[in-house]
Amino acid sequence: MRRALGRMTAPHAPDTSLPEKIVYLDQNKWIELAKVFHHKRAAPGAVAALGYLQDSVPARAAVFPLSAMHYMETWKITDGERRKRLAAFMWELSQGRTIASYRALLVHELETALSKRFPSVLPAPFSLLSAGVSHAFGMPLLEFRLPEPIRSALAPGLVVQMEQDLRLRMERMAIAGEELGGAVAPAFRTTSHNQSFMNHLADLHPRFSPLPPAKREGTLIAMSIADILEPLNSVLIAHKVDPASLGTLGKEGLTALLLDLPSRALDLQLHRQVLQNPHLKPKLTDLEDWGALPPAAAWCDIIVCEKHMADLLKRAGGECRAVVLTELGDLPDALKCY
Repeated sequence: MRRALGRMTAPHAPDTSLPEKIVYLDQNKWIELAKVFHHKRAAPGAVAALGYLQDSVPARAAVFPLSAMHYMETWKITDGERRKRLAAFMWELSQGRTIASYRALLVHELETALSKRFPSVLPAPFSLLSAGVSHAFGMPLLEFRLPEPIRSALAPGLVVQMEQDLRLRMERMAIAGEELGGAVAPAFRTTSHNQSFMNHLADLHPRFSPLPPAKREGTLIAMSIADILEPLNSVLIAHKVDPASLGTLGKEGLTALLLDLPSRALDLQLHRQVLQNPHLKPKLTDLEDWGALPPAAAWCDIIVCEKHMADLLKRAGGECRAVVLTELGDLPDALKCY
C-alpha cells in the first residue's frame, strides 16, 4: 500500500454522521487488492483501483467494512503467512470497521417491520457499522483489562493507552486467527454446512417445479418464514407479544411482513431465480455468497462480487439497494457518481 491509512482507534460507538459510502467487497476482491499491495500479479482493474480506494478512506468518502464471513473465509486459508498478510491488508483498508452480524441486522429488520403491526414493539437502537470482531459476530465488546496490581502501579493515562493498544492488537490478530506468539491457528476447513446448503439449492427445482405456480410461491414464502421463525419468536417474546398473535396477520399479512424485511425479501428473490433456472449449478462456496451478499446488497451502497452472484442480484430489481459491480476497476467511477 502506498501509505498507511492512519492509526485505528479502539472499537467505539459508531459516528452516524459520517458521510462515507458503504462498499462491501467480496472475499475474492479483497484478495485481488491484497495482491496489488504485495506487488504480486493482479487484475489491471485492481491495480488501478487501489490508489483511489486508499484516498477514499482518509477523505471519508467510502468505508470498506469487514463482515463475519470475511473473518471465516480468511480463517480457511491454510498457509499461515499468506493468511497473516491478507489479514493485515484487510485490517488496514477497513480500518477495523465491521458490519453488523446477520442476526443483529435481522432482529433490527424484524423489530422495524413488527412495530408497524404491533405498537408494543419498539425497535432498539441499531448500528450497521461499528468496529471490531465483536460487532461482526454480534458478541459483547472485546475487552482487555490489565491485572489490578499493574493497573494500580501505573499512571491512569498509561493504563488506558496500554489497554487500548493491546485491544487493537487482539483485533488485528482476530482477522488472521493469530496467536500471541505470532503463529496462526489451524485453518478452519469444515464444509458440512456448505454441503447442506449446496444440496438445498440443488433440490429446489426438483422439489418445487412440479407444484402449480400459486402453490409453489406459497411454499417458497412459507419456507422463508420458517427460516426466521426462531429470531421472529424471540423478538416477539422480548417485546411481550404472544407469538400466536402472528396468526391474526393471515397469509397475506405474513407475506407482507416477510417482504418488509430487506435482506429476506432479497433472499426470496434469489430463491425464485434458482427455481426459474434449472441449469444453475450450485457450488460449495454458495453458502458464503448467500450468507454475506444478500444482506450487504440490501443495506450497503455498493458491492463488488463475482459475476454469478452479481447477475442474480441485478435481476432482483428493486429489492437490491446496492449498486452491484463485478470489476474493481469500475469502483472509482461508481464512487464518484454515487
